[in-house]
Amino acid sequence: MTFKADKYNRSVSLNCPTCGSTEFSHDGADGQTSELFTCGNCGLQISKDDLIRANDENVQAHAKEIGQAVVKDLQKELHESLKRAFRGSKNIKIR
Repeated sequence: MTFKADKYNRSVSLNCPTCGSTEFSHDGADGQTSELFTCGNCGLQISKDDLIRANDENVQAHAKEIGQAVVKDLQKELHESLKRAFRGSKNIKIR
């Protein structure tokens, strides 16, 4: 099987819950869940966790889209694999 996981890497833009802007600035160490982000448009300060929670619907939609793509590609790969496995068989046909 030639399954390439890199094909499904995505980045999701997080929007400010107040104004909808996608431009944020932050101070502090990267990766901390409690670090504050400041909206570049309206100045709202929000923690990383709260920002992710506010954009949960957007994140879930992207995750669902990726999941559907993975299922479709795995289904196609499995079908092709079965066709190759039973290529010479007179009794088994894969359609």
